Amino acid sequence: NFNYFENGQLVNVKFRGKNKKFKMSQGAKLIFYGLDMIKDHDYCVITEGEFDAISFYEAGILSACSVPNGASKGNNNLKYLDNSWSHFENKKKIVLATDNDEPGIALKKELARRLGVDKCYEVNFGDYKDGNEILVKLGPKKLKEIFDSAKPIPLEGISTVENFEKDLDGLYQYGYPKGATTGWRNFDRHLNFLGGQFTTITGIPSSGKSEFMDNLAFRLNHVNGWKFGIFSPENAPLHYHAGKLCEKFAMKRFVGTNQMPVEEYANAKLAVNDNFFWVNFNNEDLSIDGILHKFGELVRRYGIKAGIIDPWNQLENKIPKGLTETQFIGIALYEIMNFCLKNDFHLFLIAHPTKLKKNEEGKYDPPSLYDISGSSHFFNKTYNGLTVHRNYDTAHEGYLDDVTVIINKVKFKWCGHIGKVEFQLNKNTTHYEEIETNVP
Repeated sequence: NFNYFENGQLVNVKFRGKNKKFKMSQGAKLIFYGLDMIKDHDYCVITEGEFDAISFYEAGILSACSVPNGASKGNNNLKYLDNSWSHFENKKKIVLATDNDEPGIALKKELARRLGVDKCYEVNFGDYKDGNEILVKLGPKKLKEIFDSAKPIPLEGISTVENFEKDLDGLYQYGYPKGATTGWRNFDRHLNFLGGQFTTITGIPSSGKSEFMDNLAFRLNHVNGWKFGIFSPENAPLHYHAGKLCEKFAMKRFVGTNQMPVEEYANAKLAVNDNFFWVNFNNEDLSIDGILHKFGELVRRYGIKAGIIDPWNQLENKIPKGLTETQFIGIALYEIMNFCLKNDFHLFLIAHPTKLKKNEEGKYDPPSLYDISGSSHFFNKTYNGLTVHRNYDTAHEGYLDDVTVIINKVKFKWCGHIGKVEFQLNKNTTHYEEIETNVP
């Protein structure tokens, strides 16, 4: 048994059986192993397994703890960090001693992202897998030496190949990263989403931009586990927006015909609560700095992976003296880009176009990113650009008007390519469904 204590109370037990078969106490709180060992120190070591933490104890390093469920190559859902956050707030130095393999490296990156790169250090196990193997084969003195030689995880500012050599080697060995997909087959052929980027979405009023964004956010959460921070006065009041997101999880209407049953509502409400977090736009700093600051807090506290600003023109954009609107927007978008890169984060920015003229048929043509009110920087600086365009008078039984999503910019070719995808909005499920899924 591995006993999990917090403030002297036994809150969980992990059982190890034959052939490394593990199970934990049913329904128990998920926390780090060894929390009480680190609470009286301003530093700590985080390992990937209980035996690794115990190995550091044997080497005389008592402020060591372990994640409870190892690492994975894909999404690392750090619920145990959500539950243990306060125990790391006083730490000035956090040594990340995860396993020397691909899942361990992925876990190290996510821990550093959540805890703050500026106070995280990394160890070099060389050809050995973890701290326990070092202890068994080389002894406690060698493990202590490895701990003492831990190096700060490189900060932003100045870099050489040495700073990102492992990432460069990984790119050479495994190829370009595959972004998060949505499960829309045709859309995924055109675009997928990576951290460190932002996507700009535009469209004429009432074209369905916000509804499409809700569908997109749900799918990125459902397929990839992405949690979202949301600044969306466009969807006020907040409980209305939460109800719309509940519809996405239940695939039924919130009220009226095809209303979700009480049990399904309870499950949907819990899912929305755990994965979506709103910035209160009535009493917070509504500058771009203020919104990004709140998103940064949510990254560290809850591990959100993406954010939504809907729409841009609702921000309190106070242009400093001496700057034009175009210059100011350029600076703001640079701040967004820098935030996304620093936090391995993806931001979705919804921006309205300028007043458009009707064509000869009396209809509006789909706007491009260059038509967004304020500045062409929205096209120049964004990584990906989408136009959501409603095709009026196409509604039919069970469906609202069709919507064309035009992918008009993809900065990196391994993330997709420009094109367009046709959708129809199911009135009963509130989900966008692709009309043509076999388009190459």
